[in-house]
Amino acid sequence: MANNHCLHCSTPLPQSARYCHHCGAQAVNNRLGFSQLLQDTAKIFDLEAGFIKTMADLFVMPGIVTRFYIEGGRKRYLNPLKYLAVCFMAYQLAIWLMASDYFFIALMKGFIEGRHTAASLQGPAPEKLEQLSNYSTFLFLLLLPIAALISKVLFQPDELNFVEHLFINAYLLAQVLVIGLAASLILIWFEHKAIYWLSIASSIFYILYCQYRTFSYSLAGALSRSMVFLAACFVLMLLLYSELAIMATR
Repeated sequence: MANNHCLHCSTPLPQSARYCHHCGAQAVNNRLGFSQLLQDTAKIFDLEAGFIKTMADLFVMPGIVTRFYIEGGRKRYLNPLKYLAVCFMAYQLAIWLMASDYFFIALMKGFIEGRHTAASLQGPAPEKLEQLSNYSTFLFLLLLPIAALISKVLFQPDELNFVEHLFINAYLLAQVLVIGLAASLILIWFEHKAIYWLSIASSIFYILYCQYRTFSYSLAGALSRSMVFLAACFVLMLLLYSELAIMATR
């Protein structure tokens, strides 16, 4: 994958150029791979690109953002793993400030009530849920490589490799964390079940929209594959949260 022009300012570049002589952006001619993954991760605390612009454009035009990065653009948006790290830290900080993850606890209560009776929420269960909620985001991040693998199997028109799918899903997971963070902050002032369902619905809608805009499929093809993707991730989360529900009631 070689670009003969700068993706940031469209200035023509020689094939051997490492940086654009007009705007100074890095010229990336190699496909994403593990070596590039290590190089980009080493710069994870360098926030030279705009965080707000990355978040806003990912909501409005996610396909353009992800494709821009995969094709070699490095200056306009935050690195996917860097962006995910910032969103993760913001979400985790909010959990610590609120002393618990309201969204996670609500989900866990639903799993417990589904497996047992309301009486299961008495005794040590609430305290265990509070402890587990401090690590809810870490557990959520475990889905990233699995989601990337599922994505690679389902979405194959452009022959993207695993690392490229990993970066796409890093952006996706980060935006889901942003939606969950907004829902958790609202729950501090207005605790209502509608907020939970609205957050879940918003996350599902965003995932469907993001994958439709990112991959080269028709609307029907993208939606059908996205539904399989969501179903597979849901089964994995179901297994994980079910085991956590058992731990909380022991």
